[in-house]
Amino acid sequence: MSEYNRSNDTGYYLKEEYDQMYNEQMRTSPRIPICFCIDVSGSMDTSVGISGSRINLLSKVMRNMLRAMQEDDSALASEALISVIVYDRHAHRIQPFVDIQSIDPERATQFHARGQTFMSEALNLALRVIDDKIQELQNNDNDNYVPMLVFMTDGEAFSCGDDPTRQFNWVRDRVSKGELHIFPIGISRDADMQVLRKLTPTQEVYQINTSEQFIDVFDEIKKRAKKKSDRFPSEDGMNMTPMVSKDDKIINSAYGQYLDVDTIDRVI
Repeated sequence: MSEYNRSNDTGYYLKEEYDQMYNEQMRTSPRIPICFCIDVSGSMDTSVGISGSRINLLSKVMRNMLRAMQEDDSALASEALISVIVYDRHAHRIQPFVDIQSIDPERATQFHARGQTFMSEALNLALRVIDDKIQELQNNDNDNYVPMLVFMTDGEAFSCGDDPTRQFNWVRDRVSKGELHIFPIGISRDADMQVLRKLTPTQEVYQINTSEQFIDVFDEIKKRAKKKSDRFPSEDGMNMTPMVSKDDKIINSAYGQYLDVDTIDRVI
């Protein structure tokens, strides 16, 4: 997967997206949407010793996690759908949701650090693509597990002009209502874990200093994958999930909520 191999909003699809859409229509087994949200801002280029830099450590951790998912004998290996978002000053979806087995862990984890840190952009886009995938699954009469967001960062102070407080609140609200599993991961011993704790009502976070420490996160992902999302029948018999918020700045829908795309400078 190349950093520039991105989907677009022109009405056309990348071949991998088209194939994935076709595959979703052909299968009825429950799916597990897992979105990786990766900090590639300039602070991630900071040295961490033997691992090289924070971004190199993050790449190794994610690579190990993807390989473990592919080789596992649980539902993850057959039902997980993986998407990847990277962010610095802007957020980009560099990998649309695809089956875990179609991911090349080596190519999918080639990241380069640059720019400022705008977490609000990242969370806006992550929640949007998760909601879009849930809607697509429901349109195809596919059930789904509670979606997961794996948020990996060094937690460096926000760039001037970025205030992700609202986005943190949205994430915590979804987690509290059982509509999202969040895995906040601080990369390196110097990661600002106080920032990451703001993402979850339980303040449960992970701090990773070596590439082998991914196993705790992986085990928790396996555990959470056993619990399916609550779905409620609508009057016309279609599956629905509860509304998340009455905030008039959020677009509510039958499958939850998604964020106004106008709040994102560039969504690709």
